[in-house]
Amino acid sequence: MGLLAACSAGRPRVPSPADVPVRSAPGTTTASAGAGPTPTETVTPSTRWRSIPGAGLKAASALVDVLAKGPEDAWAAGFEAGAEDEDGVPVLVHWNGSVWTRIPVEDSELRVRAFDVAGPDDIWLVGSSPSGGGVSHWDGRVWATPRPFGVADGYRPYDVATGKGRAVIVGSGPDGAFAIQWDGKRFRRMRSGTDGVFEAVALKDGHVWAVGRRAREDCQGTRPTVAHMSPDGRWSYNEDMSVPEVLGGRLESVLAITPTDVWAVGAIGGYDPEMYPPANCRPTSDGEEGAETPGSLPTPLVMHWNGSAWQRVELPPVKGALHGLTAFGKNNLWASGTDPRQPGVALLLHYDGTSWTREGISAGGSGHAAIAAIPGTSNMWAVGSVGEDTDHEHAFVARRH
Repeated sequence: MGLLAACSAGRPRVPSPADVPVRSAPGTTTASAGAGPTPTETVTPSTRWRSIPGAGLKAASALVDVLAKGPEDAWAAGFEAGAEDEDGVPVLVHWNGSVWTRIPVEDSELRVRAFDVAGPDDIWLVGSSPSGGGVSHWDGRVWATPRPFGVADGYRPYDVATGKGRAVIVGSGPDGAFAIQWDGKRFRRMRSGTDGVFEAVALKDGHVWAVGRRAREDCQGTRPTVAHMSPDGRWSYNEDMSVPEVLGGRLESVLAITPTDVWAVGAIGGYDPEMYPPANCRPTSDGEEGAETPGSLPTPLVMHWNGSAWQRVELPPVKGALHGLTAFGKNNLWASGTDPRQPGVALLLHYDGTSWTREGISAGGSGHAAIAAIPGTSNMWAVGSVGEDTDHEHAFVARRH
């Protein structure tokens, strides 16, 4: 599938998270979606990435998420046998150090959005399902399709994180963002009725972090939203943690390296009417950063928690949206995303504790990719799809050496 990638030539010096004040970013001009990238924004693929044969998925397939437990233990999830107007069926694949193999999934209606693996006998898949629920669980013997919301409609699980015998699922529902927990025996509602949507969740040492978006009070687009539950069960929100007010901002992934070193990524702008749930709230073009019109280009958004406040982090010149995060440890962070002006090249940003660099994965199609660091190595997995949202879409798998 011709998957090649490389570091870009420049390494512009930008402030580390500690250097960036807690503030909204200054206004910028939104570029036209029809314009190509400038030379300083171009992401160049090269040879650091190699295509790895997948598990023989059927046509119209995609892998949407990946995680690695070690060099001989990686997992990826997605769908196959879909079409432009059909969701397809869920797939789960496992890497044993030599080959990818399929793990049968019984819930044929689940459109997988995310997953997590606590162990070979504790796997959670979440997504959308026409029958409701949107959750599947493997206990090592059988798949179960619990209905954590009962018979209620309108709930959309977006992400799941596991740890120490529990699973936390976040998403959106009729009353706004929600977080629920499986304690090994039953589901318990942790938080609901919070304005907006929780897109992603992370667990670390008893802490729960949920991030997403919510409408601004003046209905001028969205703003990032962050919620945190401490080990003693107390919740904190944007105002409690000095989350910057970024007009048009949204957060799509969160990673907790330690309880005082937490990262979240997403985008500013990129108008999609479905991203603004309140019917009376639509973005307007008022000259501020994040003010949007249909077809406007998104700008990557990176935020960092240092234990006392959230800060927006400055980045090299680049356009696009960030969707994924992984890390090899402190000061070795990677984010993945897309730049719509460079179809077929997945966008990667790397932070080494001092500066950010850009890197690309040549996917030959849409370029969407999820990434996972491989523990005990300096290597990394990437999965995604080529020809996204078409009948010819197919999954790709690549590894960085």
